[in-house]
Amino acid sequence: MNRVTGIEGIAGLGWVNAFMTWPAAFRLPFITLLTLMLIGVPLSMGAEANQAIQALLSIVMTGALLAVLVILATGAEKDLGTWGGGDLIEKLAPSRTSSQIETALGLLFGLATNIYFSELFAGDAGESLQLLSTGYYETTGTGSIILEWVLFLVLMVTGVLVVHLIGFCRRQIALCDDWARTFNIDLMHTDECQVFTMQPMRYLLITVIYVSLNIIVYQVLAALGEGDAAFVGQMPLVAAMMICCIPFIHPVGVVRDRIAEVKQAEILSIRKALAGDRSALEQSQIAHIADEFSAPDLMMYEQYVKDIWEWPILGYVQRLLLYVLLPPLAWILAALVEQVVDAYV
Repeated sequence: MNRVTGIEGIAGLGWVNAFMTWPAAFRLPFITLLTLMLIGVPLSMGAEANQAIQALLSIVMTGALLAVLVILATGAEKDLGTWGGGDLIEKLAPSRTSSQIETALGLLFGLATNIYFSELFAGDAGESLQLLSTGYYETTGTGSIILEWVLFLVLMVTGVLVVHLIGFCRRQIALCDDWARTFNIDLMHTDECQVFTMQPMRYLLITVIYVSLNIIVYQVLAALGEGDAAFVGQMPLVAAMMICCIPFIHPVGVVRDRIAEVKQAEILSIRKALAGDRSALEQSQIAHIADEFSAPDLMMYEQYVKDIWEWPILGYVQRLLLYVLLPPLAWILAALVEQVVDAYV
């Protein structure tokens, strides 16, 4: 997929769709080369290695955040297109006004993030703003100045991406919530309802990977003597991403309730038919073949309906949850507990 509707119209991200038209074999080498240039040139001009590592890690995590947004948008479009919601895909994209508001808020958040990290890593809340003062350039080497600007701009981009990611998740959750209330519940094919389960599962899987990257970054910065600052700096975003998984579950609950309602109505129709009122089957999901059902057939069908699991979590989704998500999630929780202990005990 070369066109990601969910990020169309987002200020500053118009290049993403164009970049995705490039051959896959050229994307990663290009990004790697660009990153090495941004880090290697300042190093050759006298920048400190620790500063270069911090800049590199910031670029990697910002790129990972952009990947999260693209993967969520692409996955949502694929799900909607596969399960009959193709006409809803355009609603994933923000309006022009919403995009502008999100970008403005993102820039403010990025500026606040710069000040926040400056205070954490240097103990000076105004250091990032000193990039605009002439005195800073008189006392700092060229390589360090370039890396400081790289860090500043990367954190500004991070702020914008965080706000746009929140905006996209809000649109996706609202869309899925509305779609769950009108989605056709077919008791013969309840596996189709798993499209609503895939949304939180995908988000949780991506969150697990992203948090794992954060833990690796923490370990690297801890080796550089910046472990405490890295932990305090990372926790707000990590905690926010984990908490944001909760709203994704709401559409699943809506579908579960609707399956339960359809089951009860179907069982009621069957029992009326068994009691002699076969006209009740006209309101059932077997109305088109009701004449072919004898009393024993209806009894077997009733048992089939009773056995349908109301939660839309079946087959491969269950295996994905049990064998793919739970083990790394347990490792991440253990690592976070270890970080908390190391930081405060």
